[in-house]
This record gives sequence, C-alpha cells and structure tokens, in this order.
Amino acid sequence: MEDSSQSSKAEVKFNIGLIYAERMQRLVEKANLCAAMGRYEIWKDVLDTLGRELFCKMNKDQRKKTLEFVETTDVIYKGYNSKKLIQIGQRVTTSISIPKKFMDKLRSYDIFLRDVMNEHGFMPDKPDMGEAAYG
Repeated sequence: MEDSSQSSKAEVKFNIGLIYAERMQRLVEKANLCAAMGRYEIWKDVLDTLGRELFCKMNKDQRKKTLEFVETTDVIYKGYNSKKLIQIGQRVTTSISIPKKFMDKLRSYDIFLRDVMNEHGFMPDKPDMGEAAYG
C-alpha cells in the first residue's frame, strides 16, 4: 500500500511540475508576442509576472537583481507614462515614443529571467546568445 501512495505522490508532483512549466512557457510566448508587437507596457507586466513566478526558485543575488529590474523599469515607465499624453489645442496625442532606455532595460530583464528559467530547467537548451539575441 505504501508503494502506491508514494507513486501517487510522485505522479502528483510530476503533474504539478508539468503544469508549472507549461504556464512558464505560455508567459514566455506572451512576452515574445508583446515585444514583437511593441506592446512594451504589457511586456513589462508579463516579465514582472515571470519574475514573481520564479522568485521562490532564485538565489539571493538573483532575487536582488529581479527587484532592481522591477524598481528601475517602474521608475522609467512612470516617467514615460506621465508624459505619454500631450494636449495640443483641443486634441490629445500620444506621439511620444517609448524611451530607448525603457526598451533596453526590458530586454535585459527578459534575458535575465530566461537565464534563470534555463538554470531551473524551464527553457530548452539553446546556445547562450545573451544580448546578441536582440540584435
């Protein structure tokens, strides 16, 4: 009876791990899509979600770096968002483009989170391309 109990616990643990890995993969796919479509605000939110999901698996230095990414991207985003709408006469425009600094920080944040995912087996093994992957 103990063997079936242990095997059932192992099966449950495996299934939970599989569901978690699939969730992480869906978040990565959403991050890719948002980045490609220029939906930087949503990309940031997806990266923050990935960071929260991975936080419990991170070492102390990785946790610190994640919190720094969250803080700096929040500061840059709030500065961008406050200038986003400009009133010209009676019409409002959103002609200010997203700052390069924000995009660069998001790219670094994305690469960092993918490295953490890879370290914990959530990403398929690929050659390490680092920053070069983003051109």
